[in-house]
Amino acid sequence: MVRIPIDWARSAQIIRTINLRVRTDNTAGIRPYQQLGFQVEGLIRREYRLKGRFYDNDVMGLLLDPLKR
Repeated sequence: MVRIPIDWARSAQIIRTINLRVRTDNTAGIRPYQQLGFQVEGLIRREYRLKGRFYDNDVMGLLLDPLKR
């Protein structure tokens, strides 16, 4: 489902980067993003609290046109 907007963004040649956030403990969610080419660009520590526990988020990005700036 994520591939459709990525393919559109590449073909439209307007969007240069797609960013997302994913919980660091969600390895099943991180893996597919990495397979699509997303890379971890940063970490947001203790971004939110759920049932008394704090969770960190990875900030991930996909460069759609890395040669043009």
